[in-house]
Amino acid sequence: MLNEEIENLTQTSSSKRSRLWIELSYVISIAGWVVVASTINSIIFSALPVLLSSPEWQLSLIGAFLSSSIPLLNGSVLVCLGSALNYRDKRLKNWRNSIATFSAAFSLVLVVILPLQFYCGKRVLDRQAMQGLDEINQLKTIAKGLQTVSSEQELRSFVASLPNAPELPAKFDLPLPAIKAKAIESVESRINLQSNNLVDRKSQTLQAFLKEAIRNTAQSILMAAAFSSLANLNYRSMNLVTRFFMNFVRQA
Repeated sequence: MLNEEIENLTQTSSSKRSRLWIELSYVISIAGWVVVASTINSIIFSALPVLLSSPEWQLSLIGAFLSSSIPLLNGSVLVCLGSALNYRDKRLKNWRNSIATFSAAFSLVLVVILPLQFYCGKRVLDRQAMQGLDEINQLKTIAKGLQTVSSEQELRSFVASLPNAPELPAKFDLPLPAIKAKAIESVESRINLQSNNLVDRKSQTLQAFLKEAIRNTAQSILMAAAFSSLANLNYRSMNLVTRFFMNFVRQA
């Protein structure tokens, strides 16, 4: 009789532990899905409004993918951990296979954005340089226009046609040639200043971009390797990228 009671208590305790592991595995997996879903939601909203032709928008989207890679990895690991705690559960196994497929696709995205970020960065740098050159060319056009002015009335008309035209006095204190020379000298001084600022700005922007691009490249490679390991949980979901990383790991 005592042995039967002990056996019943043992079975009850074992059954409780089994239910606890099942519940815990689902809690961990669901928590992982919440992290993955909320991170994807953040990526989607950070991409709005969609401006496909804008290199700034493209760089921003690349940054969103890279900054979201760590929480995505954490959430994916939680889903897989829940499946490992209850490996006989078919639903958890399907969830794990879904994460493996997602990981394979995301690792491919991380590799594709490596050259894309340099292309987008070059477009942004070129656009900024063109904006600076446009401002300098506008100043050069003003200087040429001032040189062609031959009377006070033409000078006033020319200045009035300029964007953000300065207010001229009702009567000039200097003769027209002196006024023209002073105005041209002022414009040429601004041209030189704008040219120097453009060179400095291009150098600083290029250095900042290269620093960020190198950091992004390192993170992208590391995250691609991590997601490739998760993709290995379902061999059918592996692509060329994940196969490359997994073969590299095996050889190492």
